[in-house]
Amino acid sequence: MLNKNFRKVDEKGRIKLEIQNGVDLEPFYASAMIKEVTSILMPLLDLEKPALVLIEESESRLHLAYQILLLLVMLSLVQHGYKFVISTHSDLMASFLGNLVEHKPSKEKIMELMENIFGHDFVSPTLKKIIEDAEKTIKESKIKVYFFENGTARDVPANRLAYEVPGVTRQVVDKVADWEAELKENG
Repeated sequence: MLNKNFRKVDEKGRIKLEIQNGVDLEPFYASAMIKEVTSILMPLLDLEKPALVLIEESESRLHLAYQILLLLVMLSLVQHGYKFVISTHSDLMASFLGNLVEHKPSKEKIMELMENIFGHDFVSPTLKKIIEDAEKTIKESKIKVYFFENGTARDVPANRLAYEVPGVTRQVVDKVADWEAELKENG
């Protein structure tokens, strides 16, 4: 799944990524999204499998669409010997994961979502493989969820994730929306 050939190390020890037709790019000069995803996925190339990977707030600095794609990539990599422990503050990732576990959508249904989000031009053999592997992980029920609060952890059924874990939406966004409505009322 992961291909070491896309990355190079130059004579000064700098990492270069081959983006297309021999054109190299240093991750430092890439977008925040590329830096974030590169920092998560590139170290996996050097791990012996099976491997346990701990990631804190993998969604940090990622566009919402790429949060979903990254979660699918991690679910796909489970089929290739990786296990992930991730912490997140992303309501979207939690809700999406909860819905995947609850409804166990087919790869065709997941692909439909990806096409709706990214467009038909985004579809590639790699994306199809990611989705196929993610579907297997979901159907095999290899997902465990824990909620940590005030120094204690509790097991949460993954299919109830969106309902049983308080999220940023309720803690922050809803309060900002209420505040905005109050400002509009008071003119």
